[in-house]
Amino acid sequence: MKKTVKIFGVAAIAAMALASCQKEAIVPVNDIKTVQMTIHGVADDMTKTVLQEDGTVLWGEGEKLGVFETIGETTNFYTSEEGVSADGGKTMSFPVTVTESDAAAFTYNAFYPVSALVGGDTDVTKVRTIFPSTQKPTATSFDAAADFLLAQPTEVTEQAAELKLSFKRVIGIAKMTLKNFPTDANVKEVAFTANAAEGETAPILAGRIRLNMTAGTVEYGYDSPSNTISLDYAGQTIAADGMTVFFASCPFELGEGDSFQVAVTTDENITYTQKVTLTADQTLAVKPGRASVFSVNMKGAEEEEVESLEGDYIIVAKTSTDWRAATVTGWNSFIPVIETNVTKDLESINLTDSSVDFPMVKDVWTVEKCGDNYAIKSAEGKYIGWASGNSATAVNEAYELKISQKDNDSYDIMSVADNARKLRFNSSSPRFAFYTSTQTDVFLIPFVKSTKPVITPAEVEVEVEAAGNEDLIIKLVCENLTDAPSAVSNVDWIEIDDIVEDQLDLVIAANTGEDRTGTVTLSATGADDVVITVKQKGTVDYLTIPYSYNNGQGDFAIDDVSLAEGLSYVWSYDNRYGMKASAYVSNTNYAAESWLISPKFKLDADATLSYNQVLNYFSSVESFATEATVWIKEEGGSWEQLTGITYPTSNSWNFANSGEISLAEYTGKVVQIGFKYLSTTKAGTWEIQDIAITK
Repeated sequence: MKKTVKIFGVAAIAAMALASCQKEAIVPVNDIKTVQMTIHGVADDMTKTVLQEDGTVLWGEGEKLGVFETIGETTNFYTSEEGVSADGGKTMSFPVTVTESDAAAFTYNAFYPVSALVGGDTDVTKVRTIFPSTQKPTATSFDAAADFLLAQPTEVTEQAAELKLSFKRVIGIAKMTLKNFPTDANVKEVAFTANAAEGETAPILAGRIRLNMTAGTVEYGYDSPSNTISLDYAGQTIAADGMTVFFASCPFELGEGDSFQVAVTTDENITYTQKVTLTADQTLAVKPGRASVFSVNMKGAEEEEVESLEGDYIIVAKTSTDWRAATVTGWNSFIPVIETNVTKDLESINLTDSSVDFPMVKDVWTVEKCGDNYAIKSAEGKYIGWASGNSATAVNEAYELKISQKDNDSYDIMSVADNARKLRFNSSSPRFAFYTSTQTDVFLIPFVKSTKPVITPAEVEVEVEAAGNEDLIIKLVCENLTDAPSAVSNVDWIEIDDIVEDQLDLVIAANTGEDRTGTVTLSATGADDVVITVKQKGTVDYLTIPYSYNNGQGDFAIDDVSLAEGLSYVWSYDNRYGMKASAYVSNTNYAAESWLISPKFKLDADATLSYNQVLNYFSSVESFATEATVWIKEEGGSWEQLTGITYPTSNSWNFANSGEISLAEYTGKVVQIGFKYLSTTKAGTWEIQDIAITK
């Protein structure tokens, strides 16, 4: 049975107990000196927690908590409903439905916002969450989605209808004023970057946060640490000069030799960057539950025009051994990959629509404007989108993405709907998807469609039967041509019937001879010549070398010249011993002459014949050379006995190799090989394996 419990939330300063039911005022850090600085920002669109002019932070409508209920050794996690306030945000009630229990002891832990949770942890001593490096503040308050509140553990003896929890803020708030801005333009983005002195580790401003809710301790940046907070002011009209920039951050402290940088991008697409290095009498600290108030003098800031990312790209990433590219083939919930030779070292890649090597035009992605940000569209017209989990889904409408280039030339491609989700490459299970954890960087390689004239045939090698073809059509793709293409054949049996921009028509004459090959060369002004190879079969029935045989009778024929009465065959196949010849049947020696004859071969180069053989039960070793002989016959000629054969030195069942028997005398001829078995008063056994004719 389910039971609904109302939890009233109040906020406390880091080490202070709450005395009132409201989010405690953020106390300015007065001991921090004013310094000059620049900020650049990107964040999601949630604005729920409000910072008042007097420093008071109020709960905002629509916020949700993550709640852990521990009963004995079992902990369950629940997400509250949206909070409702009856006193203008000083206190907020969060209805949450839990499983009813009659236990005598309960411990409750909670945190805000529930959207920060990563995974399904129920161990309250190591809850994994993420604090966003990209935020969307307003002109008067920080981004509520970037707030981070942790409740004090509360023990009760029953599941009461109402439960009061006290919260503390585990992150700090910065309130930075931009002074002496060079123009009266409106702000679009701000980025704040904290840098340590040379040789020191950069401060952690955002990333994964591990909570020990029992002890009330926090491990900042255990994964995906970032020393930059980016702020997005898209859709707001705020003049940069004199504006107050609000952002939330993990605690950090800068001192002598450390520095920070503020980059402000205006709606005129110009970024103004100011860097400040702290001296011995300067510090800048952001502490949990407190606000740091400072200003930055933007006079003399460096100016740089921001280029639009609109255009066509190949999306690539590197594994440990090669590069992979995003392809639309099989795209469903994850973007699949294919291998590519396109790397980040290429400034751009230049292809045509008919390119057959990767990447092809179908694997090109178009980055287009979407509001103040971007969307990425496939060549098939689908957009990369995110809805839940890690999936990168194909959607019909433009899905807003924040795209920015990093120092190593890779790109952050972030969901505007959830700024913790970035399109990254998973090298363990190669695919592109939206991850919150550290994965492999993604690179965008500009794609430039070529203007070079190109002729691309559908086939570059064609096989034709001996009978010919009076209407052989080869489809063509011609791009950027200034005149009609032309075609020339190098043989008289290939006739060019017609050629236009989309097809080549050929007439192939019948072939009464051997296999033959011809070519057709396609040309056009400014284009590289393209050669189409036409291979036509001949009418001759011979095989080519090299040739090897060792399975069944194959293409060999048997010619029984003479068989004594009572003998029905001599040659047969045995899967253990190969082709076997014997005229010994039922304890009787029969007289016989039988041939094992090969198919025809064209010896187009000097060749040798070899085979393995067994000879046993012959009348003598000397009889091997007269009763187990090998012959050769030219096409249309008569049989001639081959010499140079190595025979075994004794009758046995051991296989012996024949040695390499030269066929050089017959080079250029079509021949057949014959294995002649002969028996008279003594019928031996001849076994043959591994027949080979090699060049």
